[in-house]
Amino acid sequence: MSRKVLHLDSNHPVIAEGLEQLGFQNEQDYTSTYEEILEKIEDYEGLIIRSRIPIDQQLLAKAQNLRFIGRIGAGW
Repeated sequence: MSRKVLHLDSNHPVIAEGLEQLGFQNEQDYTSTYEEILEKIEDYEGLIIRSRIPIDQQLLAKAQNLRFIGRIGAGW
């Protein structure tokens, strides 16, 4: 299995560049529904989010290969 990261919200390109240098394949999906994300989340080791998709127990149960979640944001 390749080391893949799913970006669910737009973010600065430096994030994908850094992950690429660490050996990750970056995939962007800014339009899929929560249900569509549930169907494919098990294929990813990393998740980059802002707030579009909730990170809840159902998603975490499906994300069996998930090793990290990166949260994009600023402020308090």
